[in-house]
Amino acid sequence: MASAAGATVSTDELLARILQEVVDLKTRNALLENKIDALTESSSSAIFHGSANSTTGSYTGTGVSPLLQTQRRRQSSSGGGGLTPLHHAVGLSSGMIPGIPDLALASSPPSQPLGPSVLSGSSAGPSPKLAHPDLPSASTTATSASIPINGAVPVPSFAPKGVDFASQYYSSNRVILTTYPNQVGISPLPLHWGAADPQVRGPVLASRQMRSIKHRNAIGAYGGSYMIYKALACATGQLDPTHRPDFTDTEPPFEIPPQPEWGDPYKICTLDPFGHIAQTAFKKQIEDGMDIRPTLAATKAHIKMPELDDALKLGRLHIDGNIVIKSNHLPGMDPSQDPGCEVNTSKVAIEPVWYLPGVARRLGISEGTLRRALFEETGGMYPELLTRHDLSVFLPPISGATVYIFGDPAFLYNPAKELTARVHDEW
Repeated sequence: MASAAGATVSTDELLARILQEVVDLKTRNALLENKIDALTESSSSAIFHGSANSTTGSYTGTGVSPLLQTQRRRQSSSGGGGLTPLHHAVGLSSGMIPGIPDLALASSPPSQPLGPSVLSGSSAGPSPKLAHPDLPSASTTATSASIPINGAVPVPSFAPKGVDFASQYYSSNRVILTTYPNQVGISPLPLHWGAADPQVRGPVLASRQMRSIKHRNAIGAYGGSYMIYKALACATGQLDPTHRPDFTDTEPPFEIPPQPEWGDPYKICTLDPFGHIAQTAFKKQIEDGMDIRPTLAATKAHIKMPELDDALKLGRLHIDGNIVIKSNHLPGMDPSQDPGCEVNTSKVAIEPVWYLPGVARRLGISEGTLRRALFEETGGMYPELLTRHDLSVFLPPISGATVYIFGDPAFLYNPAKELTARVHDEW
């Protein structure tokens, strides 16, 4: 019995050493992939600067070869799955081995075919031929097309040219389903929600672009419900997935004075009070490569509606030259015709930004319950609600709100000043 017990102990020790070696290999592999990602990042946007032949499915341009090499390297490494198959072979999950970091055995799945490759010769061996009734042929005589070995159909010839590039971009990058707090390379930008100073508070970073994904400090995506339309634009090649907006001359045209409530994390918990100045307050981080986006948009506008002209004619509105102003004659309008009036307003568009502990307190529930419910009832869209307990900010995929301010926006906080503000949802 003693010898059997000794054998069991030695086996456990051997398994522990093997697992530790797996962890070390995984760490070195992650560091190597980080270096390769950094090298291929600059060439990823080059996919959108070449020439494509949608009829033949061929592509020529700069920067493609490195991406293809990256794709093939990852697909061929350890049978396409890196060290992940070994993890599953021993039947262990993250966190089950004492002394091993929670993320050590957790990894993204191997590279998956996300669509047809548009590069000739991208798959090994001859490609089977398959006629697809929904796709137009390249000529009156050609009725079939070359199909990659994964069985996907080629990009139709009537599709936008950028589809070829977008398909290659998304097929060339490793899929990252989720991240973990102690994962190698994960280093979120500091975010101290409730700090009154924007430099102390820090930016809200939700981008998954290559240079930003490891520094994300917020769950979700910019744009609220519009994120879906951005995805469609990227998938169809209308927008470069690596595109970063130019924030020149996007500063707010009016000032909203900071309020004491901005420094209370449980009073400001459904929007980012510094979202309208992100492009200026966090300019350095943006220049360093972080894809930080504003979550508030402030502008000035004139509202012109027939109802306003009718109210002016009936005497219910009067032109004061400040809020209600005289409209200009439009080109082609009869000079003798009264152009009516319009209303001068300040407009603020708001994207939702949730501080989860604050939202949970307002609802009278635990943060854990809130996270689990959000994860389950969105169909598991955001696994980081559960895996990233260190991230407390969530950008939900819901519609935002718009505020119309009639009067000086600086008076919003002052009950002694006269001002009208209308808040309504996106719909």
